[in-house]
Amino acid sequence: MAGFSKTTTAYRRRLDTGRRTSTRSTAVGTILRTQSFSIHGSLRGDLYKDMKNLAKTADLVLVLGTSLSGLNADLCVTQTAGRSLPNLFGEATSLGSVIISPQRTPEDGEASLRFFATADDVMEALAKELHFRVPSDPWYRMASFSSELRVKVPYDKNGKRSNKVQTWWDLSPGSKLTVSKQNNIEGAQQPSYLHITPTVEGEVFLLNERSRYISIRFGGGQTAMQLGVWWIDAALRGGVDHLPVVNVGAVEEPQQILSSQCRA
Repeated sequence: MAGFSKTTTAYRRRLDTGRRTSTRSTAVGTILRTQSFSIHGSLRGDLYKDMKNLAKTADLVLVLGTSLSGLNADLCVTQTAGRSLPNLFGEATSLGSVIISPQRTPEDGEASLRFFATADDVMEALAKELHFRVPSDPWYRMASFSSELRVKVPYDKNGKRSNKVQTWWDLSPGSKLTVSKQNNIEGAQQPSYLHITPTVEGEVFLLNERSRYISIRFGGGQTAMQLGVWWIDAALRGGVDHLPVVNVGAVEEPQQILSSQCRA
């Protein structure tokens, strides 16, 4: 496969799968195909570099549901799949890709495993094969995250990770927040969110216990965005470079010995 150009490979796959394949991945500039991104959007430069690095180093890539229609995010799949084939020395350097989706994709022929089924069906079958006991009620299958909505985290008032100061990150109902300056709203090019900038205040509403999302309403409540509660655990351990939202009027304090909450 290494002997084919991107266009030639894409054309051959189009014949194999019977569907049209885009070859404009580098021109489009989008690396995430979710509902949060316009087809004309793009990701922050630092995250784009992370994506390219993962494409070069990932051992195994799981593809759940996406059609892999030729955008830049597909690099994680195509490059990992390519490295699963023997190189000039007869060695494979990855396990390849696993694609789980009811619909065909242009990368089906390169996948190490291909399941034409929904992710739920495959994961349920896998759990049975591994003798995992999975509760039938989805409510009891949810992961556990921090129950505290106001925590002290190793970030400065602008939401940047720090080894010198710390702040209280308050996501309890009624708290006032703004998006971090490191947001990618403009790059995502979703018209309904373009008015939300670091100068626009938002207010936290009640946590949805079932979905585990915190709703934040901006601009007097006209636009709502959701924040998963797993962000709290990530912030406690300093797991990301920048927080997605910051409290209005956050006060920095010198870092002291991390609490048991942070050590966890």
